[in-house]
Amino acid sequence: NVVIDDGKRYDIKETIISNEMVAIASLPQDSEGGRYQAEGAKLTGGAKIAKDHAGHDGKGYVEGFYNSSTANATFAVEAPELGTYNLNLRYAAGHNACKNLGLYVNGEKSEVLDIKSTGDWAVWGNHPVSVFLKGGLNTITFKPDSESPDTVNLDFIQITE
Repeated sequence: NVVIDDGKRYDIKETIISNEMVAIASLPQDSEGGRYQAEGAKLTGGAKIAKDHAGHDGKGYVEGFYNSSTANATFAVEAPELGTYNLNLRYAAGHNACKNLGLYVNGEKSEVLDIKSTGDWAVWGNHPVSVFLKGGLNTITFKPDSESPDTVNLDFIQITE
């Protein structure tokens, strides 16, 4: 465990994905089990933590996907064993439906999500999807496939069996 300057304790784990060693800092699971806050994900390409829209869970949410093809959020998640799991993405989509957000599991593209508009950036929705995970540490990344103003803000993901 390492304490970062924000005063939180992070677990630092390493995993091999696509023949590259990747160190990922992740917040430990919260008491509800299987929930990973977006603000605890590894953010790159312009994705950033924000909190100006009401109704989010945790201390904030992740934005920066607007007209971006480089922003991404990578979550480090634990699975007890190899298998298919339910992933619930909590999000806000204040413009039109988002049809360009790629879902990557352990570095491999799983699918492009078709996410409904919530009608306002302060209204949060849920998008369920199934993911195949290996036992142990996995990465789940959300990254736009193309630039679009019709995008999402990420609040959290929850993984259940």
